[in-house]
Amino acid sequence: MENEITEELLEKIYNRVNEFCKVKYNEEPYRIILEYSGIIARYEDYCCGETEVTEHEISVKDLTEDLDEVARKANEEKERQRIKEQERRQQEEILRQNREKENRKQQYLKLKKEFEND
Repeated sequence: MENEITEELLEKIYNRVNEFCKVKYNEEPYRIILEYSGIIARYEDYCCGETEVTEHEISVKDLTEDLDEVARKANEEKERQRIKEQERRQQEEILRQNREKENRKQQYLKLKKEFEND
């Protein structure tokens, strides 16, 4: 039978999903769920007695991609996120410095007024 699902086929899919996830998300999923729309890779993190669940939908197209290409894309996305975070931090630092400068200016004006009145 041509469309027979075998243990070997399931194992091959399971291994490919794990390989894909290790390359794209840097770890194997906690659970692999087969759904009508595709495969769901579920990650579970435990912290302070609570479970945080993250799920990534994986399509057949994803599983047929070259893993080197998947890694390249994942690294590009990480780099974009790193740059975005760095820019955000720089903007926050500029805002902090401006607030600090304004506070110093207000203190200066207050002291100046105080000593001019003496």
